[in-house]
This record gives sequence, C-alpha cells and structure tokens, in this order.
Amino acid sequence: MLNIQRGILNFLWSLVGTKSGEPWEPKPRFSLSILTKRVVVAGVITIGIFWILYSGASKSYLFHWRILWEYRLPFWLGFLVTLKVSAVTLVFAIVVGVLIGMARISRFVLLSDLAFTYVEVIRNIPLLVIIMLIYYGVGAIVPMHRFLASVVALTFFEASFIAEIVRAGIQSISKGQTWAGRSLGFSSVQTMRYIILPQAIRRIIPALAGQFVTVIKDSSLVSVISLVDITLTGKQVMTTTMAALESIVFIAFFYFIICVVLSMFTKYLERRLPVGD
Repeated sequence: MLNIQRGILNFLWSLVGTKSGEPWEPKPRFSLSILTKRVVVAGVITIGIFWILYSGASKSYLFHWRILWEYRLPFWLGFLVTLKVSAVTLVFAIVVGVLIGMARISRFVLLSDLAFTYVEVIRNIPLLVIIMLIYYGVGAIVPMHRFLASVVALTFFEASFIAEIVRAGIQSISKGQTWAGRSLGFSSVQTMRYIILPQAIRRIIPALAGQFVTVIKDSSLVSVISLVDITLTGKQVMTTTMAALESIVFIAFFYFIICVVLSMFTKYLERRLPVGD
C-alpha cells in the first residue's frame, strides 16, 4: 500500500515538478510526453475547478441538461455561423492589418497619418458601437446582410490592433537588415518582402495568436444585430426553456474548445517558425 502511495506521489510530482528552464535558455524539443503531462495537469485543474463550482451550484439549482440535447441542431447551426464569421474576419483582418501596419511606417507622411488616424479612431470606439454603426448607419445607405455587416465591423476593429502588432514587429528588426538588403541590390519593396517581413512575422506570432483568440470571442457581440450565432442561439434557448445556466455553460464550452484548438495551432507555428538571433 505504501509503495502504491509513493508511486502516485512520484507520478504527480513528475507532472508538476518539471522545470521549463530560464527565459533565455532554448526551449526543449516538442515531445509527446511533455504534451501529455501538460494536458493532464491542465485537465485535472480545469475539471477540479468545474466540479467544485458545479457541486456548489447543484445544491441550489436543478440542472436540466436533457433540454439542451433537444436543441442540439440550433446550437450546431449557431456554432457553424460563429466559425464562419470568425474565419472570414481573420482572413480579411490579417490582410487589412498588415497593409495598415506597413502604412504606419511609410515614408509618405500623408499615408502614415491616415493609417495613424484609422488606428487611433477605431481602437478607441467599443466594438459593440462599431457593429451598430455599420449595420444601422452604413446599412441605411448601402443595404447589407447581417453576416456582411458583422464581418465588416469585426474586420475594421480587429485590423486596427493587428496593424499595431505588425508595426511593432517590423520596427523590432534592426536597421542593419535593411542596409544588408539594399547592399544586395534589393529595392525597398523587395527588402520588406523578402527580408524584413519574414523575420517580423516570426516575432509577432505570439501576439497575433492572442488577437486571433480575441476575434473569436468578440464575434459573440454580433448577436446584437440578430445574427443567429451560437450566442444568440443560447439566448433564444434561455427564453424558450428558462434553462439559463445550462445554456450559458454550453456556450462557454463551445468558445473554450474553439479558442483552445486555435491556441494549440499557434503554439505549433511558434515551434515551426522560431525567432532567429
């Protein structure tokens, strides 16, 4: 019996007692054992927290999970709408953000000032207000579908943050890289395309990963213009069944899964595209 207890303690210590090394030291190579340990630790902690919260709530609230199963199709359709809005927004926000970020450091003063104005104006207006301005304001002049209005509003908003990330990444590359490119006969555009941008992209991947997750979470606000995404679906189920807590937990679970998958993918990119010296 004592040996079994020691074995369990040694296993738990092997999970939580692994040191990651100093920040300046090279990261260990990716391995299945390291991933398994981290997944087990994160899973145990997450399950434990949720179990404590669920046990406490069960004392004063009677859960009816079977009701959600009856509405599985609306939830699935809302989930697909959320994925579609997020995916389309990510594509356009990256393109617009990179262009605005490069314009921010342009030698043309007018272009740089316009990009600066765009970033400062959009970043200092709440996303909820931008969504309503696009749908009810611009939509009154140029009629647009709720989906299109959602994508346009999210793209404008998220691109302003991506632009600053790109600008900071480009300016973090030393001037010597630019001089080296020009000494090789590259034009300014070629130097930016083949030398500066590839290095900057590697450096901004962690910041972009956080912004990508933010895009998915911000997409929940499009329900304000009645786009039937997973958030609005949950609100409708709440109104119909009065199963408020069950619907909220279900929505949180869907967003959690999407964001975790995206975070793991960006971690993979970080290891595939390490920052050079």
